[in-house]
Amino acid sequence: MAARRTNGAAPHASLKTHFQVFYVVSFGYGPRDPFRYAIYVETTQHQQGIILQAQALSRGVLSYSTATFPNPNDSIHTVCLQPIGWAAKNSISQIKGICQRIPMGAPDDNREGPPLPGQPPRDKEEWANVAIDALFAHGLFLPLGRLDA
Repeated sequence: MAARRTNGAAPHASLKTHFQVFYVVSFGYGPRDPFRYAIYVETTQHQQGIILQAQALSRGVLSYSTATFPNPNDSIHTVCLQPIGWAAKNSISQIKGICQRIPMGAPDDNREGPPLPGQPPRDKEEWANVAIDALFAHGLFLPLGRLDA
């Protein structure tokens, strides 16, 4: 996952007004689904949150999914839980809307290299990165920075 950088000072986030956001990689469900890639918004400190992800359905077709989810840090399936930023508490419906509008690539898409602008993501990892970039671009995610109490 590419690091997201900002020019100048990062806006400040507060635990009173923002939720922390993580990039999650976890073990999947077998050889056809070895890893899952998702965005996790921690809505209650260290207990549960919202997971946003592309899931592989039959024949490799991708589908957007969101659900209330326990903290991935408590799961033995989690490989990586990387903090990536902050989301305003009142922006959850906008975040879900942006993620839902990201097109899904065809399962037989054999493009090589990174996606070109306007091309849909080909897999779950690419979808998560496109979603994260879109959420930062729309100002719905703030970069990590100093936390105001």
